[in-house]
Amino acid sequence: MADRDSPLGTILIELDMSEDAKTLPKINSIDWTCPSLETERAGIHGTGHLIIPAWQNLEAKVYSGRIQDKGSYSELSSYCLKNLDQIRDMDFDLLSDSRIREVIHLIADNKDKPMLLEVEAPFTVLAALMNPMDLYLCMEDKDQEDLLIRILHQIADASAEYIQACLEAGCRIISLADPAGTMNLVGEKCYVKICGESEIYLMKRCRPYLRNAITHICRRMSLSLMLADLVKMHPYHSVGRVRSHMDILIRMADDPEILFTGMTCIHNKKPDLNNSYVIEVK
Repeated sequence: MADRDSPLGTILIELDMSEDAKTLPKINSIDWTCPSLETERAGIHGTGHLIIPAWQNLEAKVYSGRIQDKGSYSELSSYCLKNLDQIRDMDFDLLSDSRIREVIHLIADNKDKPMLLEVEAPFTVLAALMNPMDLYLCMEDKDQEDLLIRILHQIADASAEYIQACLEAGCRIISLADPAGTMNLVGEKCYVKICGESEIYLMKRCRPYLRNAITHICRRMSLSLMLADLVKMHPYHSVGRVRSHMDILIRMADDPEILFTGMTCIHNKKPDLNNSYVIEVK
C-alpha cells in the first residue's frame, strides 16, 4: 500500500460486495480520482431530483468567502483571511443569513419532491476563507492546531444547525463532502487529528436529526474515514430495480437504522448501483 503521508497517485480500490461481506476487505490500492462534475445542479442523472443550494460552498460565502458563481460551477477569486487570529472570536452563524433562509424556504416549498442538500465539511469551508497551504502549516504548530480545531468545531456546530433546519423543512438527503481535507491531501497524521476529527464531530452532531433521513458521504471522504479507521462500513444491497443513486438514497432514508452511506459518487453519470456502503461512526 502507498505511504498515506505522501500524495497518492491514481490506483484502484477493490471492494468485496458479496452477500456475506460484513466489512470492507483489506485494501490493496486506492483510487482517489472522482468522475467529472458535469451534472447540472437543476437535476441529477436526468431524474429531475433537485440539488440545492444553487451555489457551491454556500457556507463559505456566508462567512465572506470570495467565491464567484460561474454558471454550473463556482470559483474562488481570493482568500479573505491571512491567519486564524482574524476569526478567533468570530460568531459562526448560518441561519441568520438571507441566502440560507432562502434555501430552507425552497426546501419547505418543494418537500414533496426528492431533493439533495449539498453541505461542505468544516475544513473545506475554512479552506475557502484562508489559503489551505497556510492551514496545513497550522497543523504543525501546537498553539495554532488547538485554535484550528476549535474553529472547525464552531463551523461544524453552525453547519449542524443548518442541516437540522433543512431536515425539519422537509429535506431527507444530505450530501457531505470535504474536498480540501481528504487524507491524500493532508496526510494520515493531520487527517486523523484535524480534518477527520472535525468530519466525525459534524457527523455526530447531525446524528440525532437523521431518523428519517440519510447523509451521503462523498467517495474521497469515505475513503479517508475508512483508512483512518474512524468508521465502520458494510455493504448495502438494494432489493428491486433502481435507476440512480438517488433511488438508493431514498430507500436508505426510509430505514431509521441507516444514517450515513458512502463509497460512491452521486455525480457519476454511469454509477455502479451495487457499490453502496452503510457507514457507522465508531
